[in-house]
This record gives sequence, structure tokens and C-alpha cells, in this order.
Amino acid sequence: MLVSDYLRVAANKAEVVAPLRTLGFHTFRRTLASVLVKMEVDPKLVQEMLRHQNLKTTLEVYARP
Repeated sequence: MLVSDYLRVAANKAEVVAPLRTLGFHTFRRTLASVLVKMEVDPKLVQEMLRHQNLKTTLEVYARP
């Protein structure tokens, strides 16, 4: 099952009434990066997880306070 399929099923079970066609992993990239940085995970590891070539992209675009 794809991540987007899993999220769609979970949303249906929660009776979320919203269009979920665009819901998928990329929807949560900023949240993931922000939470990991807030938890003091090594920024280089977060960069690798998001497959960014530049650490600056990870920290300035995705990991927001």
C-alpha cells in the first residue's frame, strides 16, 4: 500500500470530509523536518532523510520553527 493510500484510508476512518487526492508523503515533509530538528536530530541526518543536496535547503525551507 502506498503512503498516500494509507493516509486516505486513515482519513476515511476518521470521517475527514476533505479532498485527499493530493495527500501524500510530500504533504508532510515540512512537518517532518521541523519536528526532527526540534527534537535535536542531527540536521545532516534530516538532510539525508529528505534527500536534499544542500543542508541550507533543509534548514531554511523545510525545517521551520
